[in-house]
Amino acid sequence: MKTFRLYLTLCLFVATMTASAQFANSTSAPSPSGSSSANTEEWSGLRLSYNPMTMSTDVKGFDDWDFTGLSIGYVTGISISKTMPLFVETGVHLQWMHYNESSSDDDYEETVNMYSISIPANLTYRYSVNENFSLLPYVGLNFRGNLSGTLTTDDGDDEEEIDLFDKKDMGSSDNTWSRFQVGWQIGIGANLGDKFYASVGYGSDFSEIWKEMKAKLSTTSITVGFNF
Repeated sequence: MKTFRLYLTLCLFVATMTASAQFANSTSAPSPSGSSSANTEEWSGLRLSYNPMTMSTDVKGFDDWDFTGLSIGYVTGISISKTMPLFVETGVHLQWMHYNESSSDDDYEETVNMYSISIPANLTYRYSVNENFSLLPYVGLNFRGNLSGTLTTDDGDDEEEIDLFDKKDMGSSDNTWSRFQVGWQIGIGANLGDKFYASVGYGSDFSEIWKEMKAKLSTTSITVGFNF
């Protein structure tokens, strides 16, 4: 999984730099009319993402937890230049993440469910390949507020639900999970015509979600959307 994340990050970085170089070349060359042809039109849209997530730690004896995640949200692209297709894209997303693991003989199972609100702040630019297709590489920050999270354990006889953000349930303030996280992200999107959008991205948290275990979340995002 770590090798895959590294490979994905490198691919996104290369794709972003390639698109950046193409855009720089297109803007440096004068147009026949002597004016800029950059598309600075702003957008808003809805987004649906599949988010495989990993909670990793360097603590010995603690394996990474692989989560399934889904998110839905609203975004808007705000132009910050009159002559270049450079934008700040932000919005708000509701995210659900789920983890489940059971013992080999199925006599013990634990499940985590967490709901969060995330607010991205990306620097994005649009490279128009033609009238019907454009690339939108981006890089930026993500701010996540964790609304609720529970760990449910079931040994076949008793089921217990623990609030991951409750000091009493978790035993200490260091062992409780963090309500707020900040991370980085990089990716590349594509507009198909004026309406349809798709992207792939990767990001990781700067801050720990579980201080006691020095654990951080990393996220892959595969997104489709509709602009209006």
